[in-house]
Amino acid sequence: MRRRRAPLWKPGAWVAPHMRIQGGRVRIFQLFVLFIVLISVGLLMGEKGLAQRQILEEKRACLQKENDNLTTENSLLERKARLLRTDSRAIERAAKCKLGMARQDEVIYLFNDKNQ
Repeated sequence: MRRRRAPLWKPGAWVAPHMRIQGGRVRIFQLFVLFIVLISVGLLMGEKGLAQRQILEEKRACLQKENDNLTTENSLLERKARLLRTDSRAIERAAKCKLGMARQDEVIYLFNDKNQ
């Protein structure tokens, strides 16, 4: 006996029976797709989304760079302070440069700058 072929006009006739989506499954599939789309939009555009994360990462990088610069400056200032506590030549240099002091046997000459 010959098997009869299903008519082509019948929905799902050309799809294998185990691959056909039934009425309730179609609705569940549509809701699932809608859910995935909403979650994706929320991840990309929400308050804690990827766009906000990118902005925060840029701010973090900027703050990290500033923090590194301040750490370097801090270590230099600590070194200068340690030298001023222990090194007599550093103390003398600071007194001459910052305070304009001189030893008793030194003479300071001031010259006028013609550009001023």
